[in-house]
Amino acid sequence: MSHPYQWEGLQRFREANDTHSASKLEYAQSSQIVDSSLVNLKYYTKQIGGLVRSRECDLDFLNAKIVYGPWAQRQRHIIQSFYSPPSYRDAPLVQPKSALESKVLSINLDFRGNSTLKIPTREPSKDAEFLRTENPDLVFESGVGNPGKRPYGWITAEFKSGSALSLNIPLFAETNGSITKFDLLLSNVTLKTSVNFKPFIVGKQILIEVAICSPLSWNGLREWDISLKWTDCDVYLLREHIGLVTDMIKDLNSLPPPSIEYHVPSVYTLNFKFQNLKILFCLNPMNIIKNHNSIDSNDYLTLTTHHGALKVNLSFEEFEPDFRKVDISGDLHNVAFVASFSEGHKLKLFLKSPFNTVLSSSLLNITASYIYRKLAAGARDALTLLIESKESNVNAHGHILPTVMSFLRNYFGDAARSSTPESYSLAKLLQPQTLVITMLHIWRL
Repeated sequence: MSHPYQWEGLQRFREANDTHSASKLEYAQSSQIVDSSLVNLKYYTKQIGGLVRSRECDLDFLNAKIVYGPWAQRQRHIIQSFYSPPSYRDAPLVQPKSALESKVLSINLDFRGNSTLKIPTREPSKDAEFLRTENPDLVFESGVGNPGKRPYGWITAEFKSGSALSLNIPLFAETNGSITKFDLLLSNVTLKTSVNFKPFIVGKQILIEVAICSPLSWNGLREWDISLKWTDCDVYLLREHIGLVTDMIKDLNSLPPPSIEYHVPSVYTLNFKFQNLKILFCLNPMNIIKNHNSIDSNDYLTLTTHHGALKVNLSFEEFEPDFRKVDISGDLHNVAFVASFSEGHKLKLFLKSPFNTVLSSSLLNITASYIYRKLAAGARDALTLLIESKESNVNAHGHILPTVMSFLRNYFGDAARSSTPESYSLAKLLQPQTLVITMLHIWRL
C-alpha cells in the first residue's frame, strides 16, 4: 500500500525545493470501499450430465455507499498482480469439454434503496497552489484519508432502485481471443462534484457498456469499446467541471508507463449516445454565481438536442510517439441554442420565445481531430473542428454578441473559474492596486 510522504527530519534540514511535491501525495485515498445496510450473496452453478451449463454470482445491496477512485484502482492493480501476475507469454487455446459447457462467469450486482458512488481523486491542475515552496507550513499527516490542509476532488453519483452492475468474465478463449463485458446502469441519477457541491448532471438513466477484446497474444492489439447512453439528462456545465474530469483521468493514468519490451498496444473507441439532452452554460458576468443551478438567478445559454451520437477514437498502438491523434465525429438532431436571463436582467422582460433562440438546426454534423504532442520547447497542439449545419435559423438580435462574448469569457477566457459574490469581492479587495486605493481613501478621510 502507498502512503503519503512527510518530512521526518529536523525542520532546518528541509530543502525549499523538495522533490516530493504535492503531486506525489496520496491525499485522495479512502480505505473504506463499501458500506451497505444489507448484502445478499448468492452463487450457483447449473449442471446437466456432469457439465456446468452456467455459473452466476448475484449480489444485492441495500442503501449502499461505495467509495472507489484512482487510489483504490491502484490498490486493486497491486492485489490482482499477486494472484494473477502478468506472464508476458501467449495464452494457450484451451477448449471446454463440450460445446454446451458454460464459457462465461456472470457477476450481477443489484442496488436497492438510495445508493451512492463516490470517486475521490487528486487534482494535478491545482498542485501549484500547494507546493511546499509556496506553503512552507503545509503539513501532511501520514495514514489518513484526507491528510493535511489539502482537500481532494470528488464526483458523487446518487442513484435509486433499478440500478445494476453486471460483469461477464470469459472462462475459455476462442481462436481470436476473449471478450470481457462490463455494464453499469444508473437509474434516476444525480451527479454532484466538489466544484460547487451542487448537481452537475441530473438524469433519468445513464448506461455504461464496456467490452474489452483481448487476443491470445500477450502483446496483441487490445480493443476497448466503451458506450455511454444518456437519457433525459440535464447538465449544468462549468469550466471547472471539465478540469475536474481531466484531473480524474490523469490520476487514473498516474502509474509509471511500462518499458518498451512490455508495451501492449491498445485502441479505445468511445460512443456517446444522447436522448433528450440539455446542457446549460452559465453566462453570468465574470462567472459570479450566487445560487447555483437556479434558472431565475443566473443567465444561461442552453443547448438542447432530441437525440444524437458522438464517436471518439484514441489509439495507443505506438510506444511513446512524438504525438497522438484523437478523432471525433458525431451527429446532433433537432438542436437549439436558447438564451435565458435572470429575473433582474433587463432582457428578461422583453426577450420572449422564439426570439431568445439564438440558433436552431435540424442536424449538426461534427467532425474534429485533436493532435497533442509531448511537452517540449516549440511543441504545439492542433485542433481541427468542422461543423456542418442543415436547415438552420439564426436570430441575430442585439443580445447575441454579448451572449457569445460571455460564453467565451466564462469557458475560455479570464473568468473560467467561478466564484461567489463574497469571494469575488474579497479577491478584488486583496489585489495590490485596489488595496492602495483603499488606503489612500482612508488616509484622506
